[in-house]
Formats: sequence, structure tokens, C-alpha cells
Amino acid sequence: GGRLRVMGGRGWPAAGAGKAGLKPYLESGGRALVMLDPVLGGLARESGLVDFLKPYGIRVDDDLVVDPTRQLPFFGPEALYVSDFRNHPTVDGLHNMAVLIPVARSVGTITTPGVTSTVLFTTSSSGWGATDVAGIVATHRLEPKSAKDIAGPVPLGVAAQPEKDKDKGWRLVVLGNSAFLANAQIANAGNL
Repeated sequence: GGRLRVMGGRGWPAAGAGKAGLKPYLESGGRALVMLDPVLGGLARESGLVDFLKPYGIRVDDDLVVDPTRQLPFFGPEALYVSDFRNHPTVDGLHNMAVLIPVARSVGTITTPGVTSTVLFTTSSSGWGATDVAGIVATHRLEPKSAKDIAGPVPLGVAAQPEKDKDKGWRLVVLGNSAFLANAQIANAGNL
């Protein structure tokens, strides 16, 4: 949890520049892929990017997403079998495929002036974002869906860019998990 992975070109700031270097990079037309795992206790800490991403039309929730209708054999309820992709160039090649995400937090859109943000993929309508993460970590149990939880379909990734200057402006893709692209998961379904 709390990991940040950013990939880009166009003079990405030196390692260690953190979010202070990310804003000028984006504002000068940079592209970034940000993958934020759920914060599940122990040594895991928030990345500090949740508030930073809001002005870019991106909401990152503190939850654990589950989808019992997409339960896979030999996996817990936190493993997501995602096949609901929206129309966007980032995920157009994934239609009629699936992605296996071992654990995720929700990432949605926020209406922000001057920004276009688009949900890339979601759980089924039966999925939800369980907001009592501390309780889940403490008890190792997932309680039934409650009114405090985020109702499905739950967004799991967002692409954002400025409304104007789309060709040369900044672009962001933010996902609620990084492990689905790790060596242990990359060969599953449409992950690659």
C-alpha cells in the first residue's frame, strides 16, 4: 500500500522529486501512470497523492473493493475478475477480455472545471467498496455491504486530461492497484 509508480517521458523530474515535481511535469504536458494500492494496515501508508489528484478530476477512495458475483476459485473475495471496460483508447483493446486484480481500492471521477476524466473499468453492479478497511484488517473478515460502503458498479481506474489542448496537454491514468502488473500476476487473463 501507499506505493507510487509513475512512468513518463518529456523530462520527468529526478527520482525523489515526489509530488512537488509531479505538478510542474504534468503542467508542461507530461504523461503519468499512477497505481495506488489500498492501504491495508501494517507498515502500509497513504502515498500523499489522494488530495493531489482531486484537481485533476480523480477521486481515490480509502476502501477495499469486492465483487462476489465475480468470485474466482481459489481466490478470496478481494480478488477481482474485471471485464466491464468503458470506451476509452486506454482500454479499447481489452473489450471481450478480463483483468485479474488481486486487491484494489476504488478510483473514480470528480467534476472539475477544465478537466475531462473518464472511468476506464468497473466491477459489476453487485460489487462494492468496503470502507471499514481497519475492521477488515483487524478481523480478517468482510462484513456484508452497508450503507457506508461505495455502491457498485465501483470504478477501478480513471483517465484524465485537460478539456482544452488535448493533444499537447497533460494526461493521467490512475489505477487502484499496482500488483496486477507485477511478475506474479502479469500472465493472468488480460493483465499484460
